[in-house]
Amino acid sequence: MKKILIFLALLIIISCSRNKTKENEIQKTSQEEELSKYDVVEEKQDKDTINNFWPIDLDTIKSAEKIKFNNENFDLKITNYSLNDSSIVKNIDNDLYHINFDVYHNRISVIYLKERDKVVFTKKINKSDFKIKDAEFNKYSIIKYIEFVNEKNGDFFFKATLNIPDTDWVEKINFFIQKDNPEKIKLL
Repeated sequence: MKKILIFLALLIIISCSRNKTKENEIQKTSQEEELSKYDVVEEKQDKDTINNFWPIDLDTIKSAEKIKFNNENFDLKITNYSLNDSSIVKNIDNDLYHINFDVYHNRISVIYLKERDKVVFTKKINKSDFKIKDAEFNKYSIIKYIEFVNEKNGDFFFKATLNIPDTDWVEKINFFIQKDNPEKIKLL
């Protein structure tokens, strides 16, 4: 009988020790899984977007002058104003944490030519009329102003100044409008 009791006690001890090793293994694997989940943490951070809104330029630049050719007197008026419904968005900076945009408005110019009370032509000029070769300048530039240069044989010569706001990038474009065919401007 002593042998049976010793044998049973031995079996109980062996089975308990086996259960302890299984529990330890289960605890170790669950702890290892948790650590592996959190060991490699991918840091995914959204970039902050900074929008620099330029105020709407409510200034209207006007110029007027009298022109005389072929014994005829003409009144020339040039008006330059902001298009409040057409914004230009320019990405000016992009680093690890920020995206930085400039937002400003496009401008347009209107040239009026009158002979006494009769309108000879009215021409709206947008920067797209200039067919600028540099894609970046074409996309972000605005018409700063247009000035009259001279008249020759019924052609009216002008100089347009375009720039990208808050930069030193300025382009001057010479063009002319024919009195008899004012629909298209011709670049020089």
